[in-house]
Order: sequence, then C-alpha cells, then structure tokens
Amino acid sequence: QATLLGPSLSVPIRDGRLILGTWQQIFHLECDVRPRRRTIAVTILGE
Repeated sequence: QATLLGPSLSVPIRDGRLILGTWQQIFHLECDVRPRRRTIAVTILGE
C-alpha cells in the first residue's frame, strides 16, 4: 500500500497554519490486518 498511497506528505505552512485546499485533508489510513504501534514523525523546515 505504501507504493500506491505514498509513505510521506509535504504541506506548506503560513502563519502557523497548514495551507490546504477547500476539499483537502490529512488522514492516516491503517491497512495492516493486526494492531501494532506506529510512530508518525513531523519535520518542519524553514524560518
């Protein structure tokens, strides 16, 4: 699924807010068949 959906995402930020289009949103889709712990890493670049 990572090949189809992509393992990462880049989103611009302006004035401390995510810049998303009217119909855009960010969500995590779990495609595994068994529960497991996940880590989501967030890196912010810029000034």
